[in-house]
Amino acid sequence: MFYDIRKQHHNEISELSNLRTNIYNRRVTNNVTKQFEEVHGSDFKPVSNQNHMSDEEGLKRAYDSPNRYYHHRNKLFIAGTKDFPQDHIDDLKLPWENTLNLTKRGRDVEAYYRNHMTEIDTIIGHSLGGSVALSLEEKYRHDKIGIPGVGIKQVKTFGAPVVAGNIGGTTQ
Repeated sequence: MFYDIRKQHHNEISELSNLRTNIYNRRVTNNVTKQFEEVHGSDFKPVSNQNHMSDEEGLKRAYDSPNRYYHHRNKLFIAGTKDFPQDHIDDLKLPWENTLNLTKRGRDVEAYYRNHMTEIDTIIGHSLGGSVALSLEEKYRHDKIGIPGVGIKQVKTFGAPVVAGNIGGTTQ
């Protein structure tokens, strides 16, 4: 009896997981816009779904990607400084805020995120990618944009060239 209930529960979870994967794949496949094609080219293929990916593996794939970011399920991984000289020039612009507009990586990632807002709620970035991730969170945090279920809920950064503090008692 217990075995039958457990087997039935496992089958229901499996069906829900397959349904979620199918919906996710359909949303990724159907969500190609003109702006997205301009940034990525028309030969872009969505990532395959896997159950879990570590932050380290996601960042490795972002570094290996020609765009220097990688989307996996609800996570967007953003690589750090790699392309010479563009990324090195962009690194010099980081202290001046406005990372999303002043850096190529910021513009590219923001265009991608805007096309996939409903799918991405976690952003992981390293170095330059960490600065871009924090700027995205500032602009598209889930409690700021006012659309239920949409927006960034979590950001992880590794080695981001940023300074945080409570200067004057106004910063959280």
